[in-house]
Amino acid sequence: RMQRDEAIRAAHQMEAVAGLSVGQLTSAAAFFKAEDDLSRHEFEVYGRSLLHQGALSGAVFIPRVPADKRARYERTHGLEILERTGPLDFRRSKAHDTYFPITYVVADREERRRALGYDLGQDPEPAAYLSRARDVGSTVSSPVIPLLIGGSGINVFRAVYRDRAPVETVAQRRR
Repeated sequence: RMQRDEAIRAAHQMEAVAGLSVGQLTSAAAFFKAEDDLSRHEFEVYGRSLLHQGALSGAVFIPRVPADKRARYERTHGLEILERTGPLDFRRSKAHDTYFPITYVVADREERRRALGYDLGQDPEPAAYLSRARDVGSTVSSPVIPLLIGGSGINVFRAVYRDRAPVETVAQRRR
C-alpha cells in the first residue's frame, strides 16, 4: 500500500513537472545569472513563485564552489560543506576539487532545510543529472529516484552560468 501511494505521488509529481513551463525555469536562470551575489531573500522570492505553480515541492540553489573558494563560501554563508553518512546524517566533506553545496532551500516541508550545505556533487545519482544540465546548457530531469530527504521523486536541474561567460561549447560550460 505504501509503495503504491509513493508511486502514485511520484507519477503526479512527474506529470506536474512535465507541465512546468520551461519558460519559467529559463526566466529564473536569467534572473540568477544577472545577480552576481544572489541573496537568500532573492532566491526565496523567486523560489516561492515556482512552488506556487504547484509543480514543485521544493527549489534549491546549488552553486559551483572550487576548492580554493571553499573557506570563503563557508564563512560567507555560515554553512559547512557536508557529505552524507546516512539518511539525513552529515559530516564535514572531505577535500574535493569542486563542490556543489545546497545553499538556499525553499520547500513545502521544513525537513528539507536539513540538507543545507550538502554537496550534491558527491552523490552519484543526482550528480550525474547536475553534470548533464551543466553540459547541455538546458533543463534536465531525473527519473523517479530516492530523494535525499526520504521518499522518491524527481530532481529538475537548470544550469546557470556567470553573466557574459562563454557557453557555446561543453568545455566552456564546464569552467
